[in-house]
Amino acid sequence: MKNVFLLLLISLLTIQCNNSKQTNSNDTQEKINENKVIGELIGTKLVSVQETKEELDLMFDFEIIDSYLLDIDNDGLEDEIIIEKIKDWNDPGDFHRIRIINQTKEYEYFNGHGWINISDFELQFEEYLKEDSQVDSKYIIISNASNNDKLLFCFGYVYASQPGLLSIINLSGTNTPELIYNDNTLLYGFKDLDNDKSKDIQVTKFDKEEIIGKENSFKTYNLIDGWLHIATN
Repeated sequence: MKNVFLLLLISLLTIQCNNSKQTNSNDTQEKINENKVIGELIGTKLVSVQETKEELDLMFDFEIIDSYLLDIDNDGLEDEIIIEKIKDWNDPGDFHRIRIINQTKEYEYFNGHGWINISDFELQFEEYLKEDSQVDSKYIIISNASNNDKLLFCFGYVYASQPGLLSIINLSGTNTPELIYNDNTLLYGFKDLDNDKSKDIQVTKFDKEEIIGKENSFKTYNLIDGWLHIATN
């Protein structure tokens, strides 16, 4: 009888201990989630393929023009990034859709106005960026912003006095690939300015000739928990 009582007591203590560990684990995760900075897209949303078809009352298909294999989420498995353009499209744009395919899901980014082949103009303030890209591509650049953040850069046409579109997708710093920046600006800087081991993004509306005398005419964004936030100092 004493042995039975002792076994029951040990079982109850074990259950209480496991419940306590689970509670502590949940509390720790909740604190981590509370401390995470919730972000949102800087700039304008991309319109979906279906919305564009409905707006134009037009059907169109895509053709693949390039693709790359790269482990974007550090799980030891290669993911695929596919670059596509609209077939028989007369409007501007060297490519219009980026598809990212991992082991479980596919993510799509579409720009009906078109992104363009990368030239010296788009990288006039950060000439080295294309050489350091993790993919050999004339369409996109992929570069680490931190140990957790792998960013994809692509660029749009210059219209009138506006800079071309700068689109930045965070491939790995959020739970899923996310478009974190999409606005008509030039990339002015991509370096760690505040020594937090994460590169910051600087953008400007002026090219090298226009910015003379306006060297402070840029915005700086800090990369926090995968998203860009305007720098406060």
